[in-house]
Amino acid sequence: MGRSQNRSGGTADPCARLQALADACDCAVLACLADGKVAAANGEAERLLGWTRHEMLGRRLASDLAIFPEEPSHPGGAHAPSEERLPLKLRDGNRRTLTVRIAPLAPEVSRGPAALWIGIRDPETEGLKERLRDLNGQLRVFLDHATDVIFRLDARGRLTFANPATRTVLGHDPGQWIGRELELEQFLPPEEIHRLNLAGAVRLLREGFKNRLLRVRRKDGSTFWGLLTLAPTRYRNRRSLLGILRDVSEFYQTREALVQQHLELQQTVAQLEEAGRLQEQFVANVTHELRTPVTAILIACEVLQRDLSQHSRHEEERHIALIHRNATALLSTINGLLDLAKLKRNAFLPRPRPFPLRAFLEGAAEEVEPLFAQKGLTLNRDFPSDLPEQVSSDPELLHKVLINLLSNAFKFTREGGAVLSARCKDRLLRVSVADSGPGIPRDQLGLIFQEFRQVDGSDSRIYPGSGLGLAIADRLTRLLGGSIEVTSSPGEGSLFTVVLPLEPVARKRRALESA
Repeated sequence: MGRSQNRSGGTADPCARLQALADACDCAVLACLADGKVAAANGEAERLLGWTRHEMLGRRLASDLAIFPEEPSHPGGAHAPSEERLPLKLRDGNRRTLTVRIAPLAPEVSRGPAALWIGIRDPETEGLKERLRDLNGQLRVFLDHATDVIFRLDARGRLTFANPATRTVLGHDPGQWIGRELELEQFLPPEEIHRLNLAGAVRLLREGFKNRLLRVRRKDGSTFWGLLTLAPTRYRNRRSLLGILRDVSEFYQTREALVQQHLELQQTVAQLEEAGRLQEQFVANVTHELRTPVTAILIACEVLQRDLSQHSRHEEERHIALIHRNATALLSTINGLLDLAKLKRNAFLPRPRPFPLRAFLEGAAEEVEPLFAQKGLTLNRDFPSDLPEQVSSDPELLHKVLINLLSNAFKFTREGGAVLSARCKDRLLRVSVADSGPGIPRDQLGLIFQEFRQVDGSDSRIYPGSGLGLAIADRLTRLLGGSIEVTSSPGEGSLFTVVLPLEPVARKRRALESA
């Protein structure tokens, strides 16, 4: 017990403290006692000189080991170190000129006997070390400021290094994962893990891969598109994987935007092609619509002119009715074309003003009622008693809308008839036209308000018309600040409802007067 500790609690062995000091140095260090014998030697001294520590301890550097040409001494002052370049003999017998720095080590520092502190440096190695330190510093700056996640895995998949970008890109503190085996569920969504398994995850992790696009999961659960490269390498003579993960979300979003724009462009081209086809069909239909009534009018006129004196009055009335009906159809087609042209030129300017609602609706119904009567159809009204006496809108434009909807009901109804109804609620006017026609297929409901569009656009279609009425009604309604709702099922008829926002007439008048 007396040899292990002194009275102050320090280590009794005088060389232990010297050895601890030597081991703390990063260069080759020897410590010699006053008798010149080596008391301590660190690993760098072993590597540089070729002698093991046990071979050097207790022996003199010159007389015993012949490392130094003479026993090292300190010729300077009490604390001034000396430095010189000396040819030292290595363990293999070769001599090498090294820089030797000798300084006295006082007892209060060594906590033991006085000693000589001998530091040995290789000038060539020191230059390499300096360059290596510089390169390591540059590498550290690069790793610390890289925006890509750079990491290293050992052969068991444990994280041995990760740069600070791990925190900014993934949200994970890299220090928490060092030494741990990475759990793919923490970094990849299930579908990506499934894709990796299908591609052979074990083989990929063994052989590595380059620029694999993956959906990567952050710590907060959000995901992003990442480009991952894994390269097999060796670190400290052990197999490892070096990985680089780059966030390419911005690039991928740009790519998706370009793909979306391409799809939209394709859709636009398809719509233009469809518009061209519809216009060609429209021209054919209008030609037919114009030619048929004109031909009928001409034939009827020729018959009247040639045989007026030979037919009874009843026959004359029939021919005159035929002329009137076909002339009316021709005028309707022409008016539709003119209205469409004005809409294209934005020539319709709504001029809202108060007008009597019930009389307005009755007038529209009376205008088309003779057409219904000719086909044996009815046109019923449903106007409740609580309808306001007056509303404010543009009566001319609204009249065109209702006439188009009523004409549409007349054209497509063969039996039964139609109902014109109106309701006012929550400052909305709802005027509806319901018919008992064939109805509209569900997949056509979104198309019926397109110009020139008809549910049956073939040359052999049953119902006449140019396909402009509903398109014009829809555009005019939107000019009035409203919309048209439609519900229909094949075989059950159709219901078209014009929905318009209305201001109280008194408020409208005050606004006009203040203007």
